[in-house]
Parts: sequence; C-alpha cells; structure tokens
Amino acid sequence: MLGSYNEAIAEVVRQGAPLASFSIDRRCLYNYTRALRDDAVESLMCFSCARRFPFLADRRSNDISWEVVLGRVGADGVDDVEQRTVFCNLGIETTKAVYGLETFIAKYGRVSDEVHLSNFRSEYDDWQLTIPFGHEDVKILCCPEDRLCKDEACMASSTACPRCCMPLCNECKSYLHKKGKPAMPPVALTNDMMVYYAPRELYTKNVTVMEMICASVCLTSMICFTLEAKYRKENPFDLDIEWALEGMPRVSHYPGKSFCRSCEGLIEKMFRICRGSGRSSAISCPYF
Repeated sequence: MLGSYNEAIAEVVRQGAPLASFSIDRRCLYNYTRALRDDAVESLMCFSCARRFPFLADRRSNDISWEVVLGRVGADGVDDVEQRTVFCNLGIETTKAVYGLETFIAKYGRVSDEVHLSNFRSEYDDWQLTIPFGHEDVKILCCPEDRLCKDEACMASSTACPRCCMPLCNECKSYLHKKGKPAMPPVALTNDMMVYYAPRELYTKNVTVMEMICASVCLTSMICFTLEAKYRKENPFDLDIEWALEGMPRVSHYPGKSFCRSCEGLIEKMFRICRGSGRSSAISCPYF
C-alpha cells in the first residue's frame, strides 16, 4: 500500500517541472548571493532607542526599516499649498514633548543641587538633531549615526531635510504611528534611557570592565555587602570591626562610621607594628 502511494506521488511530480536540476541550483545560488551582498545586509541603529537590528533589503518583514523622517501633511480644509511639516507623524508640539532635547534636560537634568546636565551640553553634541518646522527649529535627542541623505551638505550639518532617511524600529514606530494620539516609545532615549558613551578609561588606558569594577570602592563594597547578607547572614552596616586574619581587615565597611572605624583600627595596628620594630617616632597617618 505504501509503495503504491509513493509511486502515485512520483507520477504527479514527474508531470511538472523537475524539483532538482542544475538550473534550479543555479537560480538558488544566484538568489542567495544576491540577498547577502554587501549593500543588501545591514545592521541599522534605530534613531529613537539606539538599538541595533539586522536589516535585509530583500526581506519582506524586518524589525527595523528606513523612514523618511520629515514630511508634509495638508492642513484641515486647506489647499496643498498650505501644508504643515511633521516629523515621523508628529507635529511640532508633540515632537517637543516626545523627543525635545530641552524637555529631556528639564525632566531629567537635575542630578543634585550642584550638578545639572544643562551645564554639560557638550555631552549631547553627538546625540542631537535639528528638525526644521518652517517657522521654528526643534533640537531633538536621538541617535543620528545612521542618517542618510543624498545631499552631502546636509550630511555635513546637524539639520535634517525632507530627503533625509533614518532607521526606525517597529516597536518605536508602533507608538509614533498609534491611531488617535502618538505616544513616547518606552525604550526611547528621551524616556530617561540615555547612557551616553562608555567611560573613556576603557579606550585611553586599555582597561577592562572587570578592572574598573575592582578599582571602584562603591561597587566592590556593594558586592561585599551582598555576599555578607546572603551567605553570612550578617548586617553589612554594623559598627563592629571583624578581622579574618591577624592584621588584615575582612572588609572595609562603608558608609559612614563603619568605614572610619575600619580605618582607625588599621592605623592602630600599623602603629603597633612600627613600635615593635624598634622605632621611637610614631608615623603620622592622615585621618579622613
């Protein structure tokens, strides 16, 4: 019964074009190399959230796509001559609220009473783009790294034009083109997602992230606190100084009084060691 079934399938297949032949192999290889050529495969960075996604030009569904960011929409009941500029389906006021650089600094710029991001505007030089709305220009906070334009003068400037294209991921696009009222994408840089550049020491001094963690007093102390609380069931903020080995502190407790007490205990042991070696004069160690 199975042999008859297979033979019936083979007979139907023989009535059509061959499923395996040199011509089909050549066509498959041609389409494969055409789809994976250099100008058809890209890793694009979304201007809204700065995340990278693979992009294939011949693929119907990608997680990111090229968008003409500036457009014109006719005003209600007015001829096409009276048009208004939109940025990714956003008007000027919505653009200010969602992507405005000044809006971001006003909402998240205050670090402390002495430090405010408005005093460090040079940090945003590579993360801003000017959007012309006719009578007013709006500076937005974004990632314009992959911006494309056929006009070389436009690419040399930090102002977008109607011919500029920028990558936009599907997640951010779904919020900007939401029916009724566009909204800020949750992963947008302006939603307090800015991390800026990596520490310059990684490049200038060729150090690793692990070396920077070990050199950080705060991170190392927090790791010690976490391990103590998890495995030793101890209060990491106690005021008692414990010693693992003779003359060696187990951990320099921090913050506040515990840290000072650790320093005092360490300095006292240094004095005792120096006096035991026959020195008559005490070493002057600074107190913090």
